[in-house]
Amino acid sequence: QLNHFYRWLQSSQSLLFEPALKRTIQTFMRKLLIQLLVELQKIGSTTIYGNLNKIILATKRWSRADTQSYIKVLLEHLQSKDLTST
Repeated sequence: QLNHFYRWLQSSQSLLFEPALKRTIQTFMRKLLIQLLVELQKIGSTTIYGNLNKIILATKRWSRADTQSYIKVLLEHLQSKDLTST
């Protein structure tokens, strides 16, 4: 739902289009991405690539089951953090 809102917000055809609002949202999204990448690094993840669309991590896990459990723990940790407070 948030992706649709952002796409609508940045469309020059939308009634709510405002270039300053678009820049502000983009700046906030970039800062949030940086905070997320820093948090991933703090908990020991190796980030291979990251942008606003996707993040690729090196897990150092050989089996699919180990990787899935690692990602599950990683997501639980990130969901317990409030990255927007700083």
